[in-house]
Amino acid sequence: MVTITPETFAKVLFDAEEIRRAAHEAVALVPGFVDTRSVELLVDEERPTTRVAVSSLDPVVLAVESGALEETKRPRTLSPQRTTATVARLLFEVLDRESSDFGAPELGEPRRLAAKVAWDVYCYGASIGLACP
Repeated sequence: MVTITPETFAKVLFDAEEIRRAAHEAVALVPGFVDTRSVELLVDEERPTTRVAVSSLDPVVLAVESGALEETKRPRTLSPQRTTATVARLLFEVLDRESSDFGAPELGEPRRLAAKVAWDVYCYGASIGLACP
């Protein structure tokens, strides 16, 4: 089950149901992520930037700024493809964090920029490999 917060948007042209569909697609695409887990997607429409983060593992809470879900050539407009790719990238991070073999830092623990960039590239690459546009 995917929950979107907020349910209605005032500053961006987003539809919570369309975000939910794209997020469900990401959940279905990511191997190893059990689709019966609940996922909460917190969208900050106040910021047009693209920051994203895993805020909690149990329950899974993903925090994204609205720019991470937008059409790149049409600001403030939702891109379902970008939404699917962004959620998939964060779900890969969730799986990495839950794996004792991966050795991920604790949530909120500072990371070196190089390590953050490498992990982001790995997660985005994995989501693209799943046919996330």
